[in-house]
Amino acid sequence: MTVICSASSTSNRTRSARTSAPAKHFDDAWQEACATVSDELGPPAITTVMREDQWRLAAWRVGSVALAVAQSEEFTSYGDLDMAAVWLVRHPTDRGWPAPPDLYSWLLGEDCTVAT
Repeated sequence: MTVICSASSTSNRTRSARTSAPAKHFDDAWQEACATVSDELGPPAITTVMREDQWRLAAWRVGSVALAVAQSEEFTSYGDLDMAAVWLVRHPTDRGWPAPPDLYSWLLGEDCTVAT
């Protein structure tokens, strides 16, 4: 898979404190982004939690591309910040979605197991 592009917004939320005010704001921003995409594309094909219940992902198939709204680490901060990003990933129409443990690798364009 190839990551075509991504756009993001960062947060310094504490991963272990999902009920804190920053975490709630971060999760609310993710939900708002998902609602905006759903208004255009309908409900996501997949919605799940990845990486030990830390980050959420919703994805839609648009032809041979997957559009994903996902939470993940913000790469330039060396893991100190999290980000909510919109990702475009090449995803052939004849392939299933990656297994939940592999979704993060899939977002990064790495090889992963496809769920059957």
